[in-house]
Amino acid sequence: MYIYSVEVENRITLQRFLKLLNEALSVYNMKGLISALEESIGNHKYDKDDIERIIELVCLQYNVSIKALKNTKQKGVVLEARHQCYCLMHFELKLPLRYISNKVFANSHMTVYNGIKRYKGLNTKLKPDKEFIDNYMAIKEKLYAENNNKINANN
Repeated sequence: MYIYSVEVENRITLQRFLKLLNEALSVYNMKGLISALEESIGNHKYDKDDIERIIELVCLQYNVSIKALKNTKQKGVVLEARHQCYCLMHFELKLPLRYISNKVFANSHMTVYNGIKRYKGLNTKLKPDKEFIDNYMAIKEKLYAENNNKINANN
């Protein structure tokens, strides 16, 4: 009898969930619903100052403007700078790919994924790859030095 009541209870819970999901779909489109679910489940409260600081440091390192960096049509040095941002935000701030793509750069999460995939496949024997790693490490050191200075100033 107990098993039966658990099965019935699970079925009722599933029916309630599906009814709520149907109501949510009438309010949001699928993309909006996914975004709302990610926000509520993930509780994304990332430090916007760190995100902005990474963008600023990358722009300084690569001598590009923020406007150019956020323009998805840019190639060459600007694309490399954007890949630096993706990697720094993902590996140092632990931001999810979708957050970086949707909230920071307003582009496809696959674009961010490809930038990060490039970083994972770098070969230090190749000059462009070594330069990318050197720039990554230089920006990372500046970011951590600034954060340490903030912590010491607060103490």
